[in-house]
Amino acid sequence: MSVRAPIRLGWVGAGGVTQALSAAFARVECPTVGVYSRKPLNKKWLSDSSLWVKNPQALMERHCDVLWIAVPDDAIAAVAQGLSLPADTLSVHLSGTTPLSAAACAQKGTGYGVFYPLQSCSGGRPNHFGDVPIGIAASNQQVADRLFTLAGRLGAHPFYAKDDARLHLHLAATMAANFSNHLLAQVAQYLEAHKADFSMLAPLMQEVIAKAFAQGPHKAQTGAAIRGDQSTIKRHQQLLSKYAHPFLRQLYDAFTEHIQHTYAKKNKPFV
Repeated sequence: MSVRAPIRLGWVGAGGVTQALSAAFARVECPTVGVYSRKPLNKKWLSDSSLWVKNPQALMERHCDVLWIAVPDDAIAAVAQGLSLPADTLSVHLSGTTPLSAAACAQKGTGYGVFYPLQSCSGGRPNHFGDVPIGIAASNQQVADRLFTLAGRLGAHPFYAKDDARLHLHLAATMAANFSNHLLAQVAQYLEAHKADFSMLAPLMQEVIAKAFAQGPHKAQTGAAIRGDQSTIKRHQQLLSKYAHPFLRQLYDAFTEHIQHTYAKKNKPFV
C-alpha cells in the first residue's frame, strides 16, 4: 500500500471555511501546523494551543507547504502583501470574487493560487468535500498541479476557473444558496407565527432540489402561478396581507408575476 506524504497547512483566518477545510484535510494526511486569527480562536475547534501563532509571518516558522489566506475578500491582498514566503511554500486564497493576483505575497515562494470550493461552510458543522466542485487558478503549472492534488485528496472535483468564471459562479451561488435560504428563513418565521412546524417542509424541499438538478429547474417548476390558478393566488395574497411582515407579500407577488411572465404560453385559466 502506497503512503502519501503529508502536506503541511498553515491558515490565516479561522472562520467557517478554515474550520471546515482544515478538518477535511486532516482526514487525508494534510495536517494543520499553525493558525493565525485576529479574533480569539474557538477552543472547541482548535484545542491544541501550540498551533496558535501571534502573527501571520510566524506561520513560516512552521514549515508550511501551503499557506491558506482565509480572510474577508477585501483583506486578502493586504494580508498577502505583508507576507514573505519561503521558496517551497505557496499561498492560496479561497475567494470566488477576488482575483488570483491578490494571493501573491511580497516574496512569492513557489507561487500562488486560488482554491474556491462551491460549498457552504459553517463553523461547528462537519463538511465533506467529496464530489464538491473546486475552482482552481494558479500562477504557474506547478501550483496548479499541487492544488489539483489537494482537491483530489478530498475526493472533490477540481476544475480550472479564471477570475471572471469564478465571479459568475459566485454570483449564481449567492442567488441559489444565500437568497433561497433567506426565503426559507422568512417562511419559517411565517409558520412559527401560525403555530406550524417548519420541518414539515423538508421532504418537499429535498424533492424540489432533486428535481431541479435532474430535470432542470425550468421543467421542474410547479405551483399556482404556472397553472394560472388565480383563485389560489388571491387566497394566498389575502393571507399575506394580514401578516405582520409585508416583505413576504412583496416577495410572493414578485415571484408570482415573474413565473407567470416566464411561462406565459403555458398559462391557462385554472378550471
